Amino acid sequence: FKIASSVDTGSVVPARRFDRYVRVSVQPITTQVSTIVKICGVTSVEDAEAAVAAGADMLGLNFVAGSARKIDNDVAQRVAASLRDECEIVCVFADAAVSTVKHVLDYVEPDLLQFHGDEDNEYCKQFDVKFVKVFDMSVADGYDSQASGFDDAYVHLLDSGKGGTGETFDWSTWPRDARANLMLAGGLDPNNVHQAVVSLQPWGVDVASGVEEKVKGIKNVARMRAFVQEVRRADNE
Repeated sequence: FKIASSVDTGSVVPARRFDRYVRVSVQPITTQVSTIVKICGVTSVEDAEAAVAAGADMLGLNFVAGSARKIDNDVAQRVAASLRDECEIVCVFADAAVSTVKHVLDYVEPDLLQFHGDEDNEYCKQFDVKFVKVFDMSVADGYDSQASGFDDAYVHLLDSGKGGTGETFDWSTWPRDARANLMLAGGLDPNNVHQAVVSLQPWGVDVASGVEEKVKGIKNVARMRAFVQEVRRADNE
């Protein structure tokens, strides 16, 4: 197994593995872990169940207005109710109204929130739920500049664009010395994720289009299985 970073939650001891009401300062400690696998943009209970059966640790439920992967509210509630004890539920937003996020918190009760827009740290942490902040690695401002001030984020997700592009960024810009839980996204699929995990040793990997059919939001079971298998193969090298 590879050496990766985790977080020291200090005096906070969650009641169970997926306790969502934890405010975390990102202070990694060295430990042996498997790479976290997040399958994002599931739009049906069936695809969510298949993702978890394939070995996903996290499911991303997209609430971004206008997104082809936006999940229906009732489906999101059913996914969370059915699978919350088997994986972590992540609700995804981009510059959403505070009332919108709070409404989703009430009926989905996710383990984490994920923010893709121009939200600042104060906005993200106000919900008292662990959160993921996305940083665009395709722009001139590098990781250090974008991540400054987001010490409360549980995960820093590094993507190409604001997410959903299906394109990789220049992996040579990966911040190997960052003191944060780093999740890699952008253009990952079963063919390149093994190389990504071996080369970059991220805390986690995030995939959407790389495990889909031709239609956005419809997952391919075989590709999800292959993706997780390739991650675990890298973990064991």
